[in-house]
Amino acid sequence: MADPKIIIGQRYKASASYIPNHGDEIRLVTGQVVSVLHSYDDGWVLGKNESTNETGLLPGNFLAPMDAPEPQHTQKVERKVADKRKSSMHPMATSSATTEIIPDPPTSPEISSPGGGAAQDKNGPRTVATFAVSDFPSGLAAGPLAGSGARNSPQKQPTVSDQEEASRKLADLASRQQAGHKVPSNIGTLRLLFVGDSGIGKSSLIRCFSKTSEVVETTTPKVVESYAALPILQSHASTIPVGHLHIGEEKLNISFLEPPGFGSHTDAMRVIRPTVEFNNRQFQDTDRVFHRDASIPNTTIMRFLNAGTGAHTHVDVCLYAVLHRIKAVDLEYMRQLAPGVVLIPVILKSDTMTPSEVFALKASILEELWRAGVEVYGFGLSHAELIQIAQAGVPGAVPFAVTNISQDHGAQHHPSMIDEFDILKNHIFYRAHELRQQTAEKFKSFVVDEVNNVIKESIENTLQNAAYHHGKVAQWNSNIVEQCLKKLTGLNKPFKYIVTCTIMQKNGAGLHAASSCFWDNSSDGNTTYKYESKTMYAVVNVFGLAI
Repeated sequence: MADPKIIIGQRYKASASYIPNHGDEIRLVTGQVVSVLHSYDDGWVLGKNESTNETGLLPGNFLAPMDAPEPQHTQKVERKVADKRKSSMHPMATSSATTEIIPDPPTSPEISSPGGGAAQDKNGPRTVATFAVSDFPSGLAAGPLAGSGARNSPQKQPTVSDQEEASRKLADLASRQQAGHKVPSNIGTLRLLFVGDSGIGKSSLIRCFSKTSEVVETTTPKVVESYAALPILQSHASTIPVGHLHIGEEKLNISFLEPPGFGSHTDAMRVIRPTVEFNNRQFQDTDRVFHRDASIPNTTIMRFLNAGTGAHTHVDVCLYAVLHRIKAVDLEYMRQLAPGVVLIPVILKSDTMTPSEVFALKASILEELWRAGVEVYGFGLSHAELIQIAQAGVPGAVPFAVTNISQDHGAQHHPSMIDEFDILKNHIFYRAHELRQQTAEKFKSFVVDEVNNVIKESIENTLQNAAYHHGKVAQWNSNIVEQCLKKLTGLNKPFKYIVTCTIMQKNGAGLHAASSCFWDNSSDGNTTYKYESKTMYAVVNVFGLAI
């Protein structure tokens, strides 16, 4: 029989006893009543045990409607449910999975998470299952993460020296970067994108930004009319006081963009794809401006993008909201967003977690993103340093934790509560130039990716599902080069192109190729794309010389 659908806000009773495996989970005894506070797409829920007043995570398939009959064979039910959870938490046990070895993220041997953090495998590198029929384009399954079950495994407390070292890094970084920060009234135009699951507090986070002392005016959210693929809400704010507005300056210089949460659809990709495409379109619009008539040096482009005049519509920073745990769908969403946005994960409703749970979740998010190859922006700190700081239990670094306490009622925070909203706000408002610089670099990479997509499509049109045949190689080479040139000229960019293609049988021999040229690095460029199948290799080089 299928498990009952869990509805947020309703009460359920425990159909079986459950013993927690991790620090953020709660114990259940058969018959106890649980109020559901949030439901996740992997089958877990955040609930409050009304008998013990404990709040935490628990498997949804341990809950039954209040009017459900009492189980007659409790012990049998418990074993069945436990086996079901074990199967879902360890997808490598299924026969349909293939595995790949992925190295662990860098961690300091002396520093460990105060409340846990991802456990290290003593037997060697981790293996992550990739299903033959994946839920997401990257191969990530929609269920729990392969390593997420160990996210809060108990480890030793960080030493005082670990915490002092992490605190010193943050203090040194702050002192080096403080000079040159612009006050919010002079930061120029800034666009913020808020994404994540549904109903977890993204709109509340936007309101927190709107109610800060730096903001002097706000507008009501409206749907972006120019983008019909997804109803994206956009509101504006101003950090420019009355009388300080320059001639021609945009008064509403801050934009907040909020697509629907992916939980609003049964298929999360119906939200993820159009959100990513929305940002790509902003890059495409800018690309058309620069390449309409003549080539413009990269240095000029970078100065234009860094000016903060509002001449472009790029998203300057993307705040990705996480509630209580990171899921595979979160990783997929961030993986697709990362190439085009400055990505900063944010933990919402940290007031529902203990400090040790907050730092354990910080470390878990960073470690999972490392394994997935997703780049986050650390405001001058490397990914490895961010992990070290989270494991040391020192606040003030990405991912930032934000409470759910209303900012407009003067609520006092509990002394032990982790709330880093002010740090997050100051990083964004006072270091806007850094964010624009990072987005400008993303734009440069986007242009190269556009050419690589042309090469990829040309190769796959010719070689996909084909086995190596020496009699066809010459024709394949010609087809790939001609398709590349046709598609590249169709981009309407002011370049002359040189395209080369090498195809080699895959028989154990090595292929080494190199190309070089001398030209103007500020206006010209090149890219290399490598393709591999079961029977052959293909390498395509494209050189673009500005006209």
